[in-house]
Amino acid sequence: MAHTTVRISHDLHAVLKDIAAAEHATLQQILEAAIEEYRRRRFLEQINSGYADLRANDAEWARVCEERAAWDATIGDGLDPVKKPSSRGKRKR
Repeated sequence: MAHTTVRISHDLHAVLKDIAAAEHATLQQILEAAIEEYRRRRFLEQINSGYADLRANDAEWARVCEERAAWDATIGDGLDPVKKPSSRGKRKR
């Protein structure tokens, strides 16, 4: 894997070192984990924003609800419901 250098402030470097020491990890591992968490949070925020925009448009939201209703019909798919396992054979404690 190729590496590169990123400049950070001395204060942030000290914080990064403290976190790495507490987690028994390398600075690189802590930085990578923080960036991945930030990427995921940003991704979900973008999805939530998109759904909020969609929800604000009554006509488009109605289309989404219609499509969901159509897919809901596939849940049963004509099969018998799964029965819960019987409690026979279980020992009382």
